[in-house]
Amino acid sequence: MEPVGLAALGTGGLVVGALVVLGTAPAALLLVPAALLGVGLLFGSARVWVDERGVTVRSPLGRPSWQVPLADVAEATVADVRPLRDFGGWGYRVGRDGRRAVVLRGGVALEVVQGDGRRFAVTVPGARQAAALLNTLATRQRT
Repeated sequence: MEPVGLAALGTGGLVVGALVVLGTAPAALLLVPAALLGVGLLFGSARVWVDERGVTVRSPLGRPSWQVPLADVAEATVADVRPLRDFGGWGYRVGRDGRRAVVLRGGVALEVVQGDGRRFAVTVPGARQAAALLNTLATRQRT
């Protein structure tokens, strides 16, 4: 989850907490920001692997998960992702151009062009290294 999103959740939680302490809101109302924070922490991150199987993306709970098998990798590149502009937000998204992505933050993303032309991207630190490794592995498999 973007730092801005976590900051908004935190601020909302503080406001609700203050209202409960001041006695102007019921204590049960604290469950709402606690639930939102839990969801944000669980689904606001993902583990990404690039190996001889291809690219695998998993949430901390193991589901949902996405995979692009190495045999389907035509090319791996790096793309600059702007979550709202390119995909309409964060999470698993499909852009207007049909590109699928797991968007966890803005910035560089590993983008995989599949053999059938479909594109899959995931925002990840080290996207350049991941693309280089994936291209090397795909080339080795083809030869």
